Amino acid sequence: MAVRLKTIVIGVVFSLIIIFPTTIWAAEVRPELSVLSDEEISQRLRFIEQRLDEGRRHANYWQLGWSGFYAVSGAVSGTSAFRTDDGDNRANYIVGTTKSALALTSQLLRPLGARHGADEIRAMPAESRADRLNQLEQAEELLRQNAERAGERTMWRTHLTSLAVNLAGGAAIWAFGDSKDALISVASGIAFSELAIYTQPGRAITDLEDYENKFSGYHSQQRFSWHLFPTKKGAGVGINFSF
Repeated sequence: MAVRLKTIVIGVVFSLIIIFPTTIWAAEVRPELSVLSDEEISQRLRFIEQRLDEGRRHANYWQLGWSGFYAVSGAVSGTSAFRTDDGDNRANYIVGTTKSALALTSQLLRPLGARHGADEIRAMPAESRADRLNQLEQAEELLRQNAERAGERTMWRTHLTSLAVNLAGGAAIWAFGDSKDALISVASGIAFSELAIYTQPGRAITDLEDYENKFSGYHSQQRFSWHLFPTKKGAGVGINFSF
């Protein structure tokens, strides 16, 4: 029985190797990269690594600064909610603690990849030409990911989420606390949220554009995205295709 089971397992493994060879062996790089000379590969890598490293400091300041701000404000609000005997103030502090906790959770679950600079690229093997091509492909992908993250600052979804959270918090304070505190909470919450959004590093967008302009052979994968925009009669939907 054991021999039969071993035979079945071996057969399944070999079948998977035959059916899915690209998942077992290293994936091939894009055709437009494979024709580059060694010098061209080095030039592109140097460009991307330099730009990634230059954006590291701002990304770290933003990530650590706002994470620390939300952690401190949440701790202060939570302590105040526990100590106060005033019901109106307690409602205000609980909402403040909740909003800070949500913001801090978002910071921790979705940290900026730009804060690592080009460390991920330099950590990859670089002995052979194939290694260098893999490095370049990963570097381009990292540059694109950073640009996409930076572009979230101008997306309606980002600002609408901030508005919705603060309005919900204000409604809770209005229902269980003081209406004046509710208005102050909404106004201050929106102000800090927008400040965090607009201070997020945005240079990755320019870095990607500069790379595309300098090395015209760059081709990103086809992408689809959509966004909302205001109109006189309400709102419209914009659809973007990139190649």
